[in-house]
Amino acid sequence: MGIGTALKILFTDAKDLDNPKNKLDKHEIIALIQMLHKLSESLQYHKEFLDIEDNFKFISQVKKHGAAYFLVIIVFIVFKIIDILNKETKVTKV
Repeated sequence: MGIGTALKILFTDAKDLDNPKNKLDKHEIIALIQMLHKLSESLQYHKEFLDIEDNFKFISQVKKHGAAYFLVIIVFIVFKIIDILNKETKVTKV
């Protein structure tokens, strides 16, 4: 009924506004307001779903490349441990 009311408003000529059949009754006004409310909720849910989709894409990229990142971190840690051990052995030899 809300869409019908919107179409009625859209297609009514200015000269026909005095015609009683073109007047909006309270049910049509309520239906129009409810339809606008539902439309605004739909737009909000659409934005939330886009955010969820972006988060999912990020997570899938991390899953896809996560092993490579993990390997780089492990290699860095191993080299750091080797460097620390080399420094300790030099200090004990002196």
